Amino acid sequence: MRLAFPVLDLVLSTAFVATLIVAAVSGGVLAGSGNFVVVKQILFVIGLFLVGVAAVQLRMNTTLGDEQDVQYGDGPDERSRIRSVFESLIPDAWVLPRSDRFPDAAKWVVIGLWILLFSYVMEAGFGVGV
Repeated sequence: MRLAFPVLDLVLSTAFVATLIVAAVSGGVLAGSGNFVVVKQILFVIGLFLVGVAAVQLRMNTTLGDEQDVQYGDGPDERSRIRSVFESLIPDAWVLPRSDRFPDAAKWVVIGLWILLFSYVMEAGFGVGV
């Protein structure tokens, strides 16, 4: 049960950020007289980029040595704007302390995977770009 809340936090917060990215890309491309093929291609590139950069960041953080912990981004009390918005949407009892959450690099890997999944569903499920 101790792992359930960090995993739930990981899934919900990354789905929230991935949804914001997909909405921004879709709105921007479609408003600029683009089509869904361009949206799918841009989402694929963004997803692949996020997974690659975050995987390298995770790898670099874990090879630093035993005397240094994996970096968690900002300072212990600092939160990003997106994190503040996300935490305002959920009850206070569900907000996890920073030490119980997954590292930011792991979250960026999962965000990239969500975006790649959305790009795949656009192609396989809806036939965009086929």
